[in-house]
Amino acid sequence: MKPPKRRWPWPAAHSRQIPNGESLQVCFIGITIRQYSAGFETVLNDISDDLLRKSQDQIREDLNKAVEIGKMTFLAVEETLARLKLERSLETAVRNADLVIEAVPEKIELKLDIFSRLDQICGPEVIFASNTSALSITE
Repeated sequence: MKPPKRRWPWPAAHSRQIPNGESLQVCFIGITIRQYSAGFETVLNDISDDLLRKSQDQIREDLNKAVEIGKMTFLAVEETLARLKLERSLETAVRNADLVIEAVPEKIELKLDIFSRLDQICGPEVIFASNTSALSITE
């Protein structure tokens, strides 16, 4: 499989200012990520509605635990959940993304496929990130 056109790490010439929080959209690919993008519009992408619902349920549970221990208010939880969108279509999920974080299983062929597809879909201004622990990001 041909690796994506973008290379890691990005040279400084490719760095750019992140837009203000009101216009930043984050897309997570895969359900293993449970971050909620600190006030940003967030799209969660996965291969099935069932996996997306399970992830949304886990996020809701995590946020409710934060309320229980006094780390969040109920209103903040509702606002966070309102900013979370679920989307099976990769193309739709990343359509307005400024930052795409891949979190698929640790299979290099799968990660390369995702990044190759993202390279074709996303503009050059979109920032790609990978949540990997066992694989080299430079492969």
